[in-house]
Parts: sequence; structure tokens; C-alpha cells
Amino acid sequence: MLGTYQSGFRGVSFAKGGSANRGREREWTPRSNPFSHDDCRASDAAGNTSSASFDVVVVFSAPTGASFFLDPIHGDGSVARLGRAIPVKFRLTGPSSSIGDLRAVLLVAPVRQGNVGACQEARPTAGRGNVFRFDPGSRTYQLVMSTRPLFHGTWQLKVDLGDGVVHTVGIVMRD
Repeated sequence: MLGTYQSGFRGVSFAKGGSANRGREREWTPRSNPFSHDDCRASDAAGNTSSASFDVVVVFSAPTGASFFLDPIHGDGSVARLGRAIPVKFRLTGPSSSIGDLRAVLLVAPVRQGNVGACQEARPTAGRGNVFRFDPGSRTYQLVMSTRPLFHGTWQLKVDLGDGVVHTVGIVMRD
């Protein structure tokens, strides 16, 4: 999983930490730190050199709003049955569509009178933890969530990709 930046200049080489990068791209692993600071040195074909410091923020390309979530969850307040598993799925798009090792997590929170309560880790029906798995066939991230720890009412599902962008949708739990 890599984030990249490109210089707007032709013939510029970047170096970081003493190892030269002869192309125009530099790569980061955003899960280790999607918000970071970097120092860069550049030189052109004539031997002119310069350096600069800058902040890097990696944001994954994905649909926004309720369209982030794939069937069977819809942005109109999907209804789910207590005791039945809910497949939660999403897909990265654009330049992020080739990323297959993102560590995305699912959180749930009760909603009472329009107020969202404290988030807790979603429980999968199999395995441990609230981390999505990547399905290479469909190019989707998936987590089959257990509804056993939930109760009647409205819940907010929140997917955290680690890039600071919030992806939420409401669901209603019924018998």
C-alpha cells in the first residue's frame, strides 16, 4: 500500500535519508503514519540543488457519504435483523483501487434521539478483531458483522481507513 507525491518539475531527482530516488515519485506507507513530515533535496541537470520540508497527508480514494458502503447496506437507513449477520463491504476507487492491504476497521455506536453514543469495535461472526479482509476477486474489503452484541434501535457504522476521512451510515436493528 503506497501513497505517492510527484514534483511539478521536469528533470528533478529527489533524495530522502541519503538514498537517491531517480524518478519523480516518492512513496510512503500511509498506515504507518498517514500524516507525516518529510524533508526533500532536489537537484536539476545543471547541478542546482535545493531542499524543502513539507507535510504529507495521505487520503485514500473512495466514494463519500452513504455510497461508500456496498449492498446490502444502503444510505437510507437499512434495516437489519437482530441475530443475523450483516455483511459490511466497501471498495477503494481511482488511484487507490489497487491497494489490497489496507488495515480498515469497523466501529459501531448506538444512536439515541439523534445523538451518537460511544464507538465500540464491531464483532465479526468469525475470527477476531474488527479489521476488514480484502477479497481480490471482487476487489472489495469485507467484514461480516455479528449483531448479537447489539440491541433494538438505530446504530451508526463507521469505517476507519486510517486517513482521517469519516465513512458512516445508519442502520436500524429490528426483530
